Amino acid sequence: MRGGGSQKGARMIVERLRDVSVPITPAAQILWDAIPSHFQGQVLQNVWCPHCGDMITMTDFTGEVHGRSLVMRGTCVTCRGKVARVLEGTSEHAALKPGDRVIWWKRIPGGDYMYPVQATVLALTEKRVKIEADDDGDIVIRYVPWESLQRRG
Repeated sequence: MRGGGSQKGARMIVERLRDVSVPITPAAQILWDAIPSHFQGQVLQNVWCPHCGDMITMTDFTGEVHGRSLVMRGTCVTCRGKVARVLEGTSEHAALKPGDRVIWWKRIPGGDYMYPVQATVLALTEKRVKIEADDDGDIVIRYVPWESLQRRG
């Protein structure tokens, strides 16, 4: 099956996959949900399969976060071989404005591990961004460095 199908086809694939219990980490789920659904379908329909030597649709996928990237691993719909897709995170802080929805890459104390947290930009300064974030069920206000934010899809 070649990738790049219609938007309707992409929506059908995403909806069909949502019906299945898909193992995806909570951090990966935040990044996946930040991607508009029609792009989610395109991501799943445009995966390179090294076994088939072609672009295919990925099924039975899992997801986890590595650094600022979302790594999706799954199965080729054609040959049932293992495939993967990496969606690299980027920082687009130059165009941020109050009210923008962002992902705050919260650094966990005692290590280099970062966790994505959904947030809204409240104000901007030269060195920091004031955000309101849902941090494990608590709504908090934080002043964070520009580099720790990523625009949501």
